[in-house]
Amino acid sequence: MKKYLFVFLLLPLLMVGCEEPEIKNRKPVVKTYEDDYIRISSWLETSEREKATVFEQGEQILLCYRLENITNDSLNVYYNLSYPQNWYNFGVIYNSDNDSIVARSAPNFEPGIALQKYFGPGVILDGYWTYPDGKSYKGCDYLPKGKYYVQCKPFWSYKINEVDTCPDFDERPEFRIDFKVK
Repeated sequence: MKKYLFVFLLLPLLMVGCEEPEIKNRKPVVKTYEDDYIRISSWLETSEREKATVFEQGEQILLCYRLENITNDSLNVYYNLSYPQNWYNFGVIYNSDNDSIVARSAPNFEPGIALQKYFGPGVILDGYWTYPDGKSYKGCDYLPKGKYYVQCKPFWSYKINEVDTCPDFDERPEFRIDFKVK
């Protein structure tokens, strides 16, 4: 009888030990650059909009971006040139072990006429691309367990007081965010 009681009490503990532990610390990282007028940020999120660099296998990954006017002045932003489609390598996912490209976003933007748009004080332009189910990733699968990174060079261009501001490629920051799939 004592033997059965012991097994009966031990059984729930064994069952709990078989479940995958929930990720408690997502280790969020936000990469940011700012000049005198604009702040640019990039980070990763879960589909529940939690900033993260640790994901479960089969979980969507959101590649997020933000462009903010941090002044009290109005800017005219070259809107279509400031979207991530024009950020060098935005949306490319690399394998950390060998730097090979695991996923590349499909181009969904054709450069053409640079469209200026009013960008008032405190205005924010932000959004995200969803991997693997977003329209930018066609025919992609969820990432297997492993270590990965995303890396890009943001692009922005704006006009203030009739003067264009567009940093050279070498002057722009490079954002790299390492992440894991468990």
